[in-house]
Amino acid sequence: MISYLQKNGLQLLEHRLKTPFCEIDLLFQESKNNLWLVEVKTVSEGFEEKPLGLRQTQRLIRSVDYLSEKMNSQILLKLATVDPQQNINLFEI
Repeated sequence: MISYLQKNGLQLLEHRLKTPFCEIDLLFQESKNNLWLVEVKTVSEGFEEKPLGLRQTQRLIRSVDYLSEKMNSQILLKLATVDPQQNINLFEI
């Protein structure tokens, strides 16, 4: 996952970043004031289930607000899914 996003021009800033609300899987920098907070989930083939629950989504959103203010940056919240064939999909939350 990390190398995939780095090949697409993003710079890894943090791995397993702890905030007061939850642990963030990956934090990437896209540009000077634009960051990506990436939550990574392994999913089954042709997944129909919701990879993130409501409580986890709320914690991630609180973390985005917290980090955005702390780092004075715009932060995009992304969900990255990886299926059994190692296909990666990115979704904006």
